[in-house]
This record gives sequence, structure tokens and C-alpha cells, in this order.
Amino acid sequence: MGSNISVPHSSFINGGLRNGMEVEIHGQPTMNCDRFSINLCAGPTVGQGDVGFHFNPRFGQGCVVRNHRQAGNWGAEEKAGGMPLTRGRQFVIKFQVDQHGYKVFVNQRHFCDFTHRLPMQIAQYLYIDGGIIINSLQLKGTAQLSPVVDTAYCSAIQGGVNEGMEIVISGQPKSNSDRFSINLCVGPTIEQGDVAFHFNPRFNQGCVVRNHYQAKKWGAEETAGGIPFMRGATFTTTVQISQYSYKVFVDGRHFCDFAHRLPKEIVQYLYIKGDVSIGSVNFVRSAGSGYPHPPHSSIPAGNAYPPHSSMSADNTYVASASGPIYKPPVPVTVPIQGGFHPGKIIYISGVPNVAGTRFYVNLVCGSFESSDIALHFDVRFNYGNDRSVVIRAHRQGGVFGSEERYQPYFPFVQGANFEMMVLCEPHCIKVAVNNQHFIEFNHRIAAHLVDHLQVTGDVKLSMIRFQ
Repeated sequence: MGSNISVPHSSFINGGLRNGMEVEIHGQPTMNCDRFSINLCAGPTVGQGDVGFHFNPRFGQGCVVRNHRQAGNWGAEEKAGGMPLTRGRQFVIKFQVDQHGYKVFVNQRHFCDFTHRLPMQIAQYLYIDGGIIINSLQLKGTAQLSPVVDTAYCSAIQGGVNEGMEIVISGQPKSNSDRFSINLCVGPTIEQGDVAFHFNPRFNQGCVVRNHYQAKKWGAEETAGGIPFMRGATFTTTVQISQYSYKVFVDGRHFCDFAHRLPKEIVQYLYIKGDVSIGSVNFVRSAGSGYPHPPHSSIPAGNAYPPHSSMSADNTYVASASGPIYKPPVPVTVPIQGGFHPGKIIYISGVPNVAGTRFYVNLVCGSFESSDIALHFDVRFNYGNDRSVVIRAHRQGGVFGSEERYQPYFPFVQGANFEMMVLCEPHCIKVAVNNQHFIEFNHRIAAHLVDHLQVTGDVKLSMIRFQ
């Protein structure tokens, strides 16, 4: 990947990180650089998933901090070795990946090792941020880098968007800005899925283009209304989500409406790209929207599943105690406390096995192998001809129904923590993963018939709880 790489920058590692690969970065810290960071992440930015390796030169402290980040928490810092970089001076940083950890070389000299704290396979992205000029990036091995984020801002929208929600963006176009865009997307960038709303101020054309993007094709442009932005001048843009359209306000004044061309429910990311600096982004929801907040619950150490349990004839662990169930062995069958009805929530936390091929979660009408299944949620990493897909179906009378395969993204990473939230609604079952809406599955079997939860496959469970 050549020159003109803007910062922050994110690249997708096609095929993921593997033993024997090398990541090589040519660049230089800016003259006034305080710090920058190079990250090998599960998501396109540090804030969107676990971080396997965080390499963070800090000039003000005279050290390079190395760390990992898991479930939103940073680990213990390593910072021995001083500072091998100089502000304004070019460097070559190389990460060599092996089964034990990362070996770091700066300007051909070994600088440090960092032992794997998370499985190397969780690293799906290279993310670089801070006071750095990037001249080139290269990944040596069987995978290739694909640029993902050339942007001022990218954020997952937890719970997706819904009617009554507002997205409030404060920022400032650069003094030489040609254009920038605000996008409500299925994926973390325009290139990784459909775009329900593309809002694109173009200074040289004196207009704001509004559009959508579906199946890699742009729709018809809407450009009326002039341009309410000025180069170098701060702004506040508010996007209101209504039943029929997106309503856009700039500095408190209504600017335009954009009728929904794609279902608003597909939107999972806010992606901002171009010649603009972002000051703040706020997601404001109306009362009662989105998913409920999960209750706080700590996980005790050791084998902590309830003692009142039994093993079924097929060696499936069957839990019968009330309250949260900690670290149950898999496969597991759990009675759904209080039954399954609108408003019921099931929380499932765990870690897929590093070399696992699939696991699945079933909402079952009974505790037997032949029982009907109201929702079969089948996570497939590499099973048969399927790669990185979650299949949904039901089973009645021993026969599986039609499969649903559409997914806005694939939320699971082998070796990385997840938390699923399964919410029963009057007409469907909603599933969120890591506080982000994932799918809906319309009831094919009446919800009140569901009385057990089953989990089986290549996964280690941390907790199951009901609300």
C-alpha cells in the first residue's frame, strides 16, 4: 500500500493474522507528535473490539507502551526499552508474528517482544492513529491488506437506529476542503455494505449530494438546497430518524429530508470521510428505544455453575438452579426461568474456540433431542462451504424450515469474548451481539412454547442469565 495514506487509517487483513506473517510500516512522527499508536485489532478501530497488540510510542513520556485490550479494558502496560524513535525522522517498524508473540524491530534493530495475551487470530484489522505520517504499509505472508478507513470518524451504532433517534455531529471542514461525507452504513465503511444515507457536501460544486448505495451501485442524486457549510467554519449537523425519512438540520436550521430508500433497520455504523475534523458525535435516543441495559454481574473464579444439575442421556449438562449460571460446560441445556414471553431477555457470554468451526444456540420447546426449536442460531466460522455466517432457522416435527442468511456483519471472532442478548418481542426475536443489534427472526413457533435454552459446539461459556 503506497503513499498518501491518511491518518487515522484502518486496513482489513484479508484472511486474518497468522503465524509467520510480518507487518512493515514506513513513516515518520510529526514534528510536534506527542504519541501515535499501531494496533492489531478485532474491529476496524480500537473502540470496536478487542486489541491483540497495541504499540504506542509516547514522546512526552520517553517510552513505548505495549498492551492489549479485552472487553473494553486495557491490560498491564509494558514500557521497558526507552524510545527508539525521533520526532520528524523517518522510521521502519516491523512486527514479526510467531506462535509465542510479536517481535518488534525498529530500523532493522530488535526493540522488544510482546507475548500473545489474546489469540493472534482475533486480529482482523491494522489500525494506526495519532501524530504520524504513513508512507507505506506492507503485510508479508499469505494475507493482504485492504484499506478500510480513510476517515475522520467511524463508529458502530449500538442497537442500530430507530425512529425518534438523533445523531448530532459537531465538526469543522478543513480550510482547503473539497468535500466530505456522512454515511449511515451496514458496514464500517461504504465499501463493506450498503449505505442507507450518504450526505456529501461538495464545496467545489456548491451543493450537498444525498444518495444511497446498494449492491455496489449508487442511486439517484438529490442536490437541491445549496450548501450550508463553509470551509474552516465549525458546524453542528443533526440527523433525525423518522418513520419515512432522515431529517437533516445544520446549525439548528432544517436543511433537507431524505426519504428512506433502504430499511433504516439495516444501519449499524456511522462513517465519516473526507476533508473534515470531527469534534464530537452523540447518539440521542427517544425514551424506550433500543435494547435494555444488561444487569451488572461479576463472574466468580473456578467451576462456578450451579450445583443443582444433572447430565442427560446424551451427556448434555442440564442446569436446574435459578439465578445466573457461571461457566457451564458445553453442551448445556438450561430451563428458561419464568418462561419466554415479550420482554424476556437472555444473556449469553462466552468465547468461541480459537480453532472452532461452529457453535449454535437453540431456543427449544422441551429438553429432549427431538424437541421443536423456535430459533436455531448457528454460528459458522468454517463449516462445510460456509465461512463467517450465522444461519437462522426453526425445526418443527423433526424438519428444519427455510434458512435466513442475510447479516449486516459477522460479529464473532474466534478466541474473542462476546455477549449475546436475545430479546423476545411480540412478533419476533431480536439478537444483539456486544451491545450492537444484529438480526431479527420472526416467530415461526409461538414464543410461549419455548422453555429451554441449548448451547453446543466450539465455544466456552462464561455466563448465562435471564431478565
